[in-house]
Amino acid sequence: MVIGIPRSLFYYYFFPFWSGVFQALGLTYLVSPETTKGIMENGATLTADEICLPVKLHFGHAHYLADKVDLIFSPGFGRWGRRSHFCPKLISLPDLTRLQFQGTLEFHHELDEANSIVEEYWLAPLRQLAPGVKKKTLLYALKEGENKQAAFVALCRQGYLLPQAFKELDVRLASGEDPARMFKAGSQQEKGPRILVLGHPYMVYDNLAGQGLLQTLTKAGARVFTKEMVPAAEEDKLWPTQEKRVFWTLGQQMLSAAYYYVSRRQIDGVIFHSACLCGPDALIGELLEKYLGKVEDAPPLLKLTVDEHTGDAGLQTRVEAFLDLLEWRKQYAAV
Repeated sequence: MVIGIPRSLFYYYFFPFWSGVFQALGLTYLVSPETTKGIMENGATLTADEICLPVKLHFGHAHYLADKVDLIFSPGFGRWGRRSHFCPKLISLPDLTRLQFQGTLEFHHELDEANSIVEEYWLAPLRQLAPGVKKKTLLYALKEGENKQAAFVALCRQGYLLPQAFKELDVRLASGEDPARMFKAGSQQEKGPRILVLGHPYMVYDNLAGQGLLQTLTKAGARVFTKEMVPAAEEDKLWPTQEKRVFWTLGQQMLSAAYYYVSRRQIDGVIFHSACLCGPDALIGELLEKYLGKVEDAPPLLKLTVDEHTGDAGLQTRVEAFLDLLEWRKQYAAV
């Protein structure tokens, strides 16, 4: 039996956990390739017009896998902590996917107050994937996945961008080295503008949804920072003018990351990268602009909103113009 894992949505963050669990149980899985225009077009055909780009891409990747695997892994994402949640579209994802593709096994990916996976939602579907396996073995597999995820998160906090962290983790595991022994990444430029890129991982790191944003910044010599690099103790702190925590954990993490870097004056500019039709991001973008407006000499903010019609050239031009603005601001005046 082969399990198909779409390279979409929270593949870009939770894949170490998923792969660790499946590998510990001896299960075979196939990951869909990088997003192509064909995958995006198929996803847009299978979904309603008002669905956001990341969900459209998810359905496109599921369509790619449908005739190549026995089961499609399309987990739902519900609770994150005590009073926070993922987007409603992601909560209902297993039901939506099952309507289009037979053989979609129902998983629910929820996290408790300590950011740990809620195991009870995994045991029943894992028993279907590995019938006859004892509960002790299933719990061991979940622990292996959690260890691999923890090592991946540690790499991100040390300064690795997510793709680099994926590769570094695989290298360490293949060599038998303890992945918990982390060190700071030294792959970024020592000079150049310091840019904080905020956005969901499935927007920033998907090659089509991201529209080459990270590549454009890297080519220009910029030093890129993301919310995944923020220390654990800082990732949920509120702005001084923020009256309460926002409803969506990922949105709060983006606001907290901005506060962490802005308050320490460690960045020169902020890029907020979001999907058109994303309701939570529309609110987070407005709050981010509001809070930055109250900070003396705050770094400039560039808001990028993309959908399936956005062209690479237009986005690249806006990013290059933003970098030119930062250089001018540094040399001549405060904007």
